[in-house]
Amino acid sequence: MTAVAPVVAMENVVKEYAVRGQGGKGTLRALDGIDLQVARGEIVGVVGESGCGKSTLAKLVVRMESPSSGRVLIEGQDAAALSKDEIRTFPRKVQLVFQDPYGALAPRMTVGGAIEDPLRIHGIGDSASRKAKVSELLTLVGLGDRLASRYPHQLSGGQRQRVNIARALALEPEILVLDEPVSSLDVSVQAQVLNLLRSLQQQLGLTYLFISHDLRVVRYLCQKIAVMYLGNVVEYGTAETVFSRPRHPYTLALLNSIPDHQVSMRDQRSVLLRGEVPSPIERPSGCPFHTRCPMAREICSESRPMLREIAPGQWAACHFSEDVPALGDQERMSAKAP
Repeated sequence: MTAVAPVVAMENVVKEYAVRGQGGKGTLRALDGIDLQVARGEIVGVVGESGCGKSTLAKLVVRMESPSSGRVLIEGQDAAALSKDEIRTFPRKVQLVFQDPYGALAPRMTVGGAIEDPLRIHGIGDSASRKAKVSELLTLVGLGDRLASRYPHQLSGGQRQRVNIARALALEPEILVLDEPVSSLDVSVQAQVLNLLRSLQQQLGLTYLFISHDLRVVRYLCQKIAVMYLGNVVEYGTAETVFSRPRHPYTLALLNSIPDHQVSMRDQRSVLLRGEVPSPIERPSGCPFHTRCPMAREICSESRPMLREIAPGQWAACHFSEDVPALGDQERMSAKAP
């Protein structure tokens, strides 16, 4: 998907969990053959409805979990097959910023202690140099070092998330995985944190994998977008192409769920998502989206479409990607509904 060597590459990644229900034991497939690449210095957004596998994907990239099959490569190394020494140094390559800025901080640890903690754990510097680093990081994220002695409950939500970002940057990683980092913040504060993330990425040359359900946030920050549905990437491309000319009916439906997004209310009604997301335990045959798709035909329930390049730099997993109507032209889609 990218012309240069990726720093993050997921190759046919499957993640399954054993579950127990009324019918006995079953298997929940959270990720169903993910292929995704992130080049150095890129900001790639991953979007989709709740339960589509976004957070599971994030956990695999930061080694919180291992894939059931397939490979997650970080700078060419299989993240699930690292040596003990490589595991110890892995946090200096990849860091995670959590969704909940309060829950991610120890309530009895000061701000300065939270940021210094990874430096201490990895044996970096002495006490004086670590405190100087804490001051530098607090300034970098727009907070004064006067906050170093405060506790999380004394900070606002936006300030706490800035502390989490500072802590993630303490080991000077190359890659940040951001799992819904602004979803719990007020809209005005969201904008401030997003501007900070953009500034840090440019200043430090960071690579971001940005997880979100909010397409407006993703469009503002990200250069490329992967759209997920039921554990699959169904569309991938630049933010400009995905937003201006979606090639998967699920992407089109998501875009039309954004208020005032380029279409009339009549057109929005014609492409709103219908029905519920199928259970990842009892997955539909063929295309995972066919049970809700207004363009679905017989082949869609029989054959799973592969992710293929539809236009330069744009991939989609749909048998009829070329027929997906442009924004504002949804009457053609409605006409194909079964």
